[in-house]
Amino acid sequence: MGEIFPCYVDDSSDDTRWPRSVKDRIKVAGIAAGFLVGGCVIGRIGLADAAGALSYLGRLTGFFMLTAAAMALVSVIAVINYWGKAGEAHLRLSGAVVMLGCLTVLVANLMMLAVQAQGGDFTPYMPVWIILVLWAVWALWVMLHQEKVWRFLKSPRNFAIGVFVTGLLAVANFSYSQIYQPYAALPRIDSTASFGTPSVSDDGNTLVPLRIRLKNSGKVSVYLVRSLYSVQGMRGVVTGKPREESDWKSDLLNGWTEIHRNVADVRRTVIESGPIAREGNYLGPGESLFEDKIVEVPKRAPYDALTAAVWTDIARKDRVTIRVNEAHYSWNEKLEEVDYAPRWVAEYPLPFVRQTYGMKLSSAVLAYTRKPRVLTTWWVLDPDEPYVAHTISEPGEVGKMPTPGDLESWNRRFGLSFIYSGTTEVALYGMPGQRQ
Repeated sequence: MGEIFPCYVDDSSDDTRWPRSVKDRIKVAGIAAGFLVGGCVIGRIGLADAAGALSYLGRLTGFFMLTAAAMALVSVIAVINYWGKAGEAHLRLSGAVVMLGCLTVLVANLMMLAVQAQGGDFTPYMPVWIILVLWAVWALWVMLHQEKVWRFLKSPRNFAIGVFVTGLLAVANFSYSQIYQPYAALPRIDSTASFGTPSVSDDGNTLVPLRIRLKNSGKVSVYLVRSLYSVQGMRGVVTGKPREESDWKSDLLNGWTEIHRNVADVRRTVIESGPIAREGNYLGPGESLFEDKIVEVPKRAPYDALTAAVWTDIARKDRVTIRVNEAHYSWNEKLEEVDYAPRWVAEYPLPFVRQTYGMKLSSAVLAYTRKPRVLTTWWVLDPDEPYVAHTISEPGEVGKMPTPGDLESWNRRFGLSFIYSGTTEVALYGMPGQRQ
């Protein structure tokens, strides 16, 4: 009878490194799950920006985010390969990919946190960036401290230099497109109003042509959020003797912007006022918009001169997309006032037309790191001088008074600014139909 030998299993030929303990399996599953979550989140943002960002650099950032997402998803396969194969070649390749994937997720989410901090908003996605940053730091610690993956690299120094240069380029592009660019290429709109040669109507009134021009002299397209012109009749009250210095000083304290030696008071009457262009129109670089008006002045009008001015609110088209909503009037069908503007818009009750605009930010990066905002304008029908006020706020805080810091922030983020043409003035005396 043959001798019966015990049966032994030789593990030396098994090339698998798959963890045996529950703790190690949880660790590996956690690393793989982090790559899956990070890749999906970053990929969603990158896909939206690569296809729909308003600027070229915004789309380039989207492609970088898509590349980072692909790297994170490939790292899932590398995790399985690293812990599933014991060969040195497998360890060298897959270990480097896992470590590079950790760095990619870390840099991408640190940049999202930087944009979040720069905007000062808290959004539901902020905990996601924080969790993924902490996860990436932990995963790197596992790979470097526990697994000592650098031992399997042929040239750890060259690998580190390559990772550093790639990360530096990504951070530089991200910083330029999301932080620096809002300060550069400032929009420029030239607005003018000029009177033409007057004539007389059949009933003896004076007809004065008025040409209004808006020209985009900058390098970026801009929305004409709200454009308004106003024509006033002006009459000065002339004194019999020269005024004293104390009178000039008193005028300036009371809101005058100029001093007069012989005029004690200037009375202004609004003759006509209204919008220039449809809300939400935009002008590309080099484009102009002209509006021709005919101002009708009663014969022998009680004015010495006519003045005209243009006010325009603009926003950068490469920073935001605006959607015009239905206008709101402060009076009802019976012409009774039923709504009042905030005190910072009008100190006392005045009729107004309020226009609200939905705002879509220029990139998904900003959409995920900023709270929703609406742009609101008021056209206040002041009988002395109509004017426009604007604000950007959260939907439920339209009446909140903006601070000087808010105004600066809106200009930096969206290019929202107020353009004033200055005043054009022409004498009525001697015009056809007026006093000679």
